[in-house]
Amino acid sequence: QPGLSRHASRLPGNGAALGSRGVSAPRPIHRALVVTARNVESAGARLHVGVVTETYPPEINGVANTMRHLVEGLAARGHVVHLVRPRQPGCGGVSPPSNLGPRIQQTLVPGLPIPGYRGLRFGLPVFSRLRGLLRRHRLDVLYIATQGPLGHAALTVARLERVPTVTGFHTQFHQYS
Repeated sequence: QPGLSRHASRLPGNGAALGSRGVSAPRPIHRALVVTARNVESAGARLHVGVVTETYPPEINGVANTMRHLVEGLAARGHVVHLVRPRQPGCGGVSPPSNLGPRIQQTLVPGLPIPGYRGLRFGLPVFSRLRGLLRRHRLDVLYIATQGPLGHAALTVARLERVPTVTGFHTQFHQYS
């Protein structure tokens, strides 16, 4: 069916969730994602999930810890995770191998220092690199953890490439200003 991930057509119950008449008009993406997430494991399908975040271990903060649990949890369930994050000072372009497993692929992008957070950087909006990543890896879904320039660029590219996108709200930025 048009508009579904490459795994969705193999999932049990998919027709009923999207309507027995087929998909003639665009349906809310979140509905398809709920069906996909609920049935992927029973169908034995492996998703390609992109995760865009400004922070990830070895950095130490709540968002980095949350993202580590999300990425490792998806990988432990057999999904392939494509992690996109800014290169941080001292990482030399690659993350220590102990942080990544065989199902986790990482793309480091350029960044600039975050005002008030010495040692942390926010990712620059690297549209062409993100577009290449989405096309090359044929992501089933993209999770955007931070709504900075990198996250906004990822959302723009995902819309252009028709990749379903979800986001979370992890930091109360207004409390820090």
